[in-house]
Amino acid sequence: MFRTASKLVGGSLSIALAASLTACSTDNLLALNGMLTQGTGTTSTTQGGLSVSIQTGTAGDRSAQAVVSDIDRLTFSVTETSVASQSETLDRAQLSAGKAAAMFPALLPGTASVLVQAFGADGANLGQVEATASIAAGRVTPLDLTLRLVPTVVDAGGLAAHVAIENGPVIIRPLLPKPEVRVVATGFASPEGIAFDHHHHLFVANLNGTGLSKVTLDADGPGKVEQFGPYQVTWLDGVACDADDAVYACRRISGKTPQGDLPGWSVMRVFADGRDGGQIFVHLKGTNSNYGLNAPTGIVFDRDGNAIVSNSKDWKGYLVKFDPHQLTFQEHYGWVAEGEYLVAPDQVAKDTGTGLCLPNKMAFDPAGNLIVADQGGPARRIAPDGTMTTLTDTRAEGIAIGRGGMVFLSNNWGNDQHQSLFGYLPDGHALFAMGLHFGTGETIQPTGLALDDGKLYAADYSGGAVVEIGGDR
Repeated sequence: MFRTASKLVGGSLSIALAASLTACSTDNLLALNGMLTQGTGTTSTTQGGLSVSIQTGTAGDRSAQAVVSDIDRLTFSVTETSVASQSETLDRAQLSAGKAAAMFPALLPGTASVLVQAFGADGANLGQVEATASIAAGRVTPLDLTLRLVPTVVDAGGLAAHVAIENGPVIIRPLLPKPEVRVVATGFASPEGIAFDHHHHLFVANLNGTGLSKVTLDADGPGKVEQFGPYQVTWLDGVACDADDAVYACRRISGKTPQGDLPGWSVMRVFADGRDGGQIFVHLKGTNSNYGLNAPTGIVFDRDGNAIVSNSKDWKGYLVKFDPHQLTFQEHYGWVAEGEYLVAPDQVAKDTGTGLCLPNKMAFDPAGNLIVADQGGPARRIAPDGTMTTLTDTRAEGIAIGRGGMVFLSNNWGNDQHQSLFGYLPDGHALFAMGLHFGTGETIQPTGLALDDGKLYAADYSGGAVVEIGGDR
């Protein structure tokens, strides 16, 4: 990062650049705002000047949430009515070395035009700022401008969105309102949660009757589907893989199995090699019950390996955290973990005064915030310090976090516009909302979402399938 102050020396025009430039990558979040501002230096009594600065936003600023090509060079031009145009170009090497000033000597009183242009390595004009000002002798003329970036494309897990920065806000228009949808696996019974392990195996939690399924994807057609684990249980919902690729699935209610009656409100575990890891019940600290979970629907692991499970009771949602490696075995239950509230049923969001309602699937963003999709209320963002705020008012069931913190939400009921897949920038600004359909027009009802190798996948609840949305990046 480099930052310098604008200064006019000896009647010359100093153009200073304050910018934060990172390595070229599609992950870069970069926005530019240009301003012509009053300088702090002095001029001679016979000459005047114009102070120009270029600034960038930050990754947390809404105006900075666009992915643009890296700047290869900046060209500065000053034109006066009675003097030939003067220009100077700062290339990438100069910018990286910290050079940030371009001097234009002998700027005379009168009308002057200033043009600053940013170019990419391919020569494309990434944006420019220009102005006309009256230069008066002995002083610096202030002038404010906004640098308007040319539209660019945000790559959103195979979906594309058209992004333009205009006067600060982000304006986003869908480029692919009907993305290509490809079936990658079939034969599921009301699939809910989906998750990938580190070896790109896909795991599907079936709500009705077939337990966990393991899928080996095939680029040329539907993948191989096989039962995973010993239980063909009902009412499996959210699913997640831990650091060792053990698979955990939420059981919403109890039910009979070929092995006998297995109570619900627990988390079923299957080790990476397919061995039975048992059912995990949660003893909530401060209570006398091993039923700390209630109709669990989502599970995710934090950076420390703790499991976080979403629950709801009487239209009040809560999140429970426990360490799956610290378990005790108890008769009549099996494995029991000591758990605690991450979000209590009565915790409220800082910005709305309400909390979780029917929390469902969850995912962590790159900043360590836990994003919770909620079927009964807004999607919430829970900061590492526990502060809860609203990401978006969209009610959703599935969630996936893409590169750069982009948030994808899904629901299997759609809204008034029959839209069931939604995309948001990390600050909650909407990227797109769309319905999902096969080429035949048949509607897809997405429940769980997952990203793997830059591709977005969704469980199709009504079709008993898993689909890939949008194709390769």
